[in-house]
Amino acid sequence: MTRVDDDGERPWSSALPLPPGEGAIELRYRVALRHQAAGPVHGRDAVPRPSAGGWQLIGRALIPALRVDGAPVDPPATLELSLPEGWARADSLPAGAEPVSLSALRDAVYYVGEFRRERLARGAVEIEIVSSDMPDAAVSELRLLVERTLTAGESLLGALPPGRRLLVYDRVPQGFEGGVLGDAITVLSSTPDLARATGPEGAIVVHELAHLWSGGSEPWFGEGFTRYFEALLQATLDGEEDVEATRRLVRRHEAYMRGIGERSLATLDDDLAYDGGASAAYCLDTELRARGAGEDVAARFRDARARARQEGRSRPSRDDFLAALAPEPRAYLESLVRVAGPIELGPCLARAGYRVERVGYRGYTPRALALELLKVTSYSMQRAEIFKTLEGSAFRAGDIIREVDGAPVDSVPAIEPLLALARRRVSVTLLRDGALQTVELPIPRVSPKERARHERLTIAELDASHAASPFSTAPSASAPE
Repeated sequence: MTRVDDDGERPWSSALPLPPGEGAIELRYRVALRHQAAGPVHGRDAVPRPSAGGWQLIGRALIPALRVDGAPVDPPATLELSLPEGWARADSLPAGAEPVSLSALRDAVYYVGEFRRERLARGAVEIEIVSSDMPDAAVSELRLLVERTLTAGESLLGALPPGRRLLVYDRVPQGFEGGVLGDAITVLSSTPDLARATGPEGAIVVHELAHLWSGGSEPWFGEGFTRYFEALLQATLDGEEDVEATRRLVRRHEAYMRGIGERSLATLDDDLAYDGGASAAYCLDTELRARGAGEDVAARFRDARARARQEGRSRPSRDDFLAALAPEPRAYLESLVRVAGPIELGPCLARAGYRVERVGYRGYTPRALALELLKVTSYSMQRAEIFKTLEGSAFRAGDIIREVDGAPVDSVPAIEPLLALARRRVSVTLLRDGALQTVELPIPRVSPKERARHERLTIAELDASHAASPFSTAPSASAPE
């Protein structure tokens, strides 16, 4: 007699006879899918997500990881989905005929329903784009951005290994998000706008595509270095000036600087690891470039990728990357990761050719910024989008703040120094119902206990050469013909 369980999480069956060396277990079960009345569940990829035309299903939510007599097994497996008439299926399974391994079925993403399907190929890489509720123009815009990002990414980080990828592009009521699971990418947005790679929606597409090259289990490396490659690719795709790309990186660094406290980058496991890791990558890049021509983070990352491929892995680990560095740069990076408190970005900017000033100011606590100045109770952690407001707020749910007194804004924390330096009111440009509008925001008096000492970094171009500036030598990426 053999006991079969689903990795100890919930019983599938028990005491099933399994003749030694022959036979198979057939598991058939029904999964009831019902649209969630409260809306989509964000950040929980084990929950089937409804779309306008069907469902996005995550294999691990439906398929067990089996143990036989207590030992894990990964047998060949097939998956059959009974679909209503007119429904189709797309998935991120490896190319070729089934059966595949049970673990491959668990790691895959399945998209079922009535949806638009587009395929694009670059050499041996194929990406299938599926969407059930985005307009045709938005899907076409996504395809163009994907093609251009792949061109720039291969120039920066090398050719992608052969394979199939699924890219799901759907609408959510508020905000936007993205993620990678195996060979599947999910991009969800309330406001499809991919005209700019540096825009909020474009940034998430570029970031998730950068994960085709980059990853790793440590957040500062897996997400932080990917965020840095995202910034290099964005500058290329939008033809961004060196100084503007650098200022965008500085804004993100300031948000990380305000939130890290006395922790080290190595201990971060939240969103701060994205921007902190990008700052570390930038500092390492300027250090490498100052050492000589041909030395930069991308070159060392290509070496790390080659090492990973030799061992049968598609993406390099932190150890692969550290091994690709000479001893002194490796020690420098490790010191950045271990230091308590925020990384000092000033010396790195100076190496890149910028004159840097640190400006102290009396700022606001996060509570005062949200409740007293903006009068909001909920906002996006990825961009300056308002979710819920208080009575008397100048904003509405769904507003996306673009500028404050003409200064670009890409997150709610980035608004804080602009309001702290204002006297009575500021002019706020926002995207509301698909159109740009301007509102006047008064600056109320805030109690001293809601004020805090903060610092800003300001930069000015020092010369035109920028020999060590990463953004001055980004790869070219023209639109495909």
